[in-house]
Amino acid sequence: MKWTSHRACTSAIASDMGLPQKPMTEGCIYPDQVGMHKANKGNSVEGVNMDYPHHFDTDSRIRSLILLLRKKVLNGDKINPFVLGCLCHLIQDRAVHPHSDSRYQDFMEDMARFRIKYEWRMESLPLWGGSILYNLSDVLTFDNPHNPEGALKEGYQKSLAILRSILQNPYLPDGLQKRYAHCELFLRSHKKTRYAYWMFTYLNPLAPIYFVLDVNAICSRDIVKRYGYIKKRTVSKGIILIYVTVFVSMIHCSFLGLWTLFFSFAGIMITTRFNVPGELITNMEWYLFPGECKQ
Repeated sequence: MKWTSHRACTSAIASDMGLPQKPMTEGCIYPDQVGMHKANKGNSVEGVNMDYPHHFDTDSRIRSLILLLRKKVLNGDKINPFVLGCLCHLIQDRAVHPHSDSRYQDFMEDMARFRIKYEWRMESLPLWGGSILYNLSDVLTFDNPHNPEGALKEGYQKSLAILRSILQNPYLPDGLQKRYAHCELFLRSHKKTRYAYWMFTYLNPLAPIYFVLDVNAICSRDIVKRYGYIKKRTVSKGIILIYVTVFVSMIHCSFLGLWTLFFSFAGIMITTRFNVPGELITNMEWYLFPGECKQ
């Protein structure tokens, strides 16, 4: 996008959301200034590289910024509107052809002739939860490759919807509270199963590796998140177990190897008993769960 289009989209978003316009409109052109060597705030924003070609691996950069900003919301930290503007730039650039495309320049020139329409700003937009971290490429699919005005609308609305999703209420929404309560009751009523997991996983020669995989679970104050993180790492532990199985077969099944195999396999099987719904696992990094809100 040309700076005219970036500023038009981002200025409207700042107005729609009641955010400071000046830092946001400065941020929305900053990634280009980095590429032109005119940047005065460094080549990265919140640790995410803005250097050229920032159109390369864009989805990964957008995802990193979304996750970092949402984490600030959950921690109650102040959000820098300049960073929101930089994020808008990256999202909006997904609504134009890549630089290598022969249509790139003409398409941007045509887009710059249009303005943000009032009716676009009145349309209802989705409010995403943690699923956006897994479906970002689908969300950012370029939908209007032959329509410059439609692409401007796309860049404006997608940036607005993503910013609203990032800045939404940090607490688990009502629609997930019932599933949370059911899951919490289940986990608390299976104390022996929980203890068995920790015993088989950590009375084990692979305990240091499993500790690295379970660090988020160990640090979590919420029981559902704790066992959600454990369940999320089941595949990684299964892959490690496969390698260990191959290694043990090569050393003719020593006692240490058999001990490792049995305890690791038992720990993985126990993990399958932790009935944490996928919807809750998807949103573990997006919302504060009730156990984290208790004093």
